[in-house]
Amino acid sequence: MTKFVTYFQREGSQAIEFSDSLLVVEDTGIGMSDEVKDKIFIPFFTTKAVGMGTGLGFAVMHGIVTSYGGDINVESEVEQGSRFIITLPRKQSTEGEVNPDNGNTR
Repeated sequence: MTKFVTYFQREGSQAIEFSDSLLVVEDTGIGMSDEVKDKIFIPFFTTKAVGMGTGLGFAVMHGIVTSYGGDINVESEVEQGSRFIITLPRKQSTEGEVNPDNGNTR
């Protein structure tokens, strides 16, 4: 199944064709420089003070998403906030497959 998803960019909106599930998380915080953005998925990388974080959050998230065949796109500008666009492939049901939600076959 293909869906058209509209998500909003800072300049406007754009329609995108997706056959995957899409999750967009964004904030209006301090944003990230390109140097920081290039390192956020490296385990133990952090911009926080010692004792304030392990630097594992984004690395773990990246590992989980990619292990399911997904992808994470990061958009960020200093003083403009950040946006994480997470895509995960949809599993196509197979005739006779057991539905984990109710135990019935499909």
